[in-house]
Amino acid sequence: MEKVRGTIIDGRLENVRYRQYQLQQLHLALRNGAEQLQDALCKDSGISKTIAKTEFYLAMDSVNKAYETLDFDQALKDEYLIKDGKDNLNSRSGLGVIAFRPGTHSRLYSIVTVVAMAIAAKNALYLESLSNIIASALDKDLFAVSSKFSSPDISGADLFIDGTAGEEEQILTGSGTYYSKSLAVVDRSADLKIAVRAIVNSRLPHNCNSPYSPGLVIVHEFVKDSFEKLCLEYAKDLMTVQDFENFQYDTDVEYHKDLVEAESLGQITLTKLGVYGLAIVESRDSNSALIATKTNRPYIHVLSSTGIVDTTVKQQGFEARRATYLFATPSVAKFMSEQIPAAVSYVDQIPRQLLIGPVSSPHSLHPRYTTEMLSVPRPKIINTVATIPSSVEELHESALQPLKPVGQKMGHALGFFEQGIFIGLGMTFCIFVPLATWFSWIASKRVLALWG
Repeated sequence: MEKVRGTIIDGRLENVRYRQYQLQQLHLALRNGAEQLQDALCKDSGISKTIAKTEFYLAMDSVNKAYETLDFDQALKDEYLIKDGKDNLNSRSGLGVIAFRPGTHSRLYSIVTVVAMAIAAKNALYLESLSNIIASALDKDLFAVSSKFSSPDISGADLFIDGTAGEEEQILTGSGTYYSKSLAVVDRSADLKIAVRAIVNSRLPHNCNSPYSPGLVIVHEFVKDSFEKLCLEYAKDLMTVQDFENFQYDTDVEYHKDLVEAESLGQITLTKLGVYGLAIVESRDSNSALIATKTNRPYIHVLSSTGIVDTTVKQQGFEARRATYLFATPSVAKFMSEQIPAAVSYVDQIPRQLLIGPVSSPHSLHPRYTTEMLSVPRPKIINTVATIPSSVEELHESALQPLKPVGQKMGHALGFFEQGIFIGLGMTFCIFVPLATWFSWIASKRVLALWG
């Protein structure tokens, strides 16, 4: 920690060329070690080469995007703005030393994204784990590696990012933001084929380990049977794809025990889809403990709903969701996105790249961390700012000025009660006026007959 703190103090990270060079070296090392890194991903996680290549691509793209934030010519202009008598309102500084503990899911992408964006944002790094390929590329004074963080290590950092936080939350320490597991909602207005494809893919092995994989799927009872039938059909189509044969499944004994017990009591129905361990777990009780439990097994937890109001009511009492995936028409999705608190809401989609990498707060699709997250504004102002009136009379007069009018025109639409009154009067008119006319006509005939 003292070594990397010295890198902050000596100011070398303020030099754009230094940061560009570090990112160039990182990118070169990753390119040269591409095959080795991808083979290690397949061996350690049991994932396919396709998924390994996807994760490697996203990791490399993170470095590219970090590098693109560095503009030497613009930085040189910004440096002399104050000297030239101009405000530098966009000035930013790094946080200092960032301590990062990577998780097990998408480990390469997680590490590379944090390293690249932290360097671009003028930070030094303290890491609990780092690949030799990456370590050999960077300035040795820019980072430090520990086999396991101690409490002083964490408290000595300016920001601690924990990628191994509990199943129910993952935060940037200090943000105070907790999120419960991600949620998918399938309304009766949804395109079921789109919903099934997205949800089943998100619960496939490896994807099901993602904190953004939906841990619960609320399905409208009107389409629930069709949804489960299409899940079974789509799973059969996946049997020809041999991408997950070596995947290591979650061995949570307690969860499996609770699942078996709930099934024996009739609280759930377990339907195996016959491929890659995929199964549908349908809960009959919205208060079941399994509803709040996230498993890393490729299970699709389904809960029935009678409608959008019932769906939103079922979410009361939960922390904001990491993400919600709303499969519905735009108007229904608008309502649910307003009623179900979440860090982000996606409509009719679960982005593929979202399932790779850790949780970030605030939400960022890709790269998962950004330079804005890992830096703070440091505006520099030289021009005279607007001042308040100097005299007490002017202050008092200005303080008592009314606010500008809202600008809304006077409403001419009838209210609920006014509509009721006019409807009642209309019905009365439609009934009694014809009757009165008819009686008048009969009476006039009789009078004329008497006179005749």
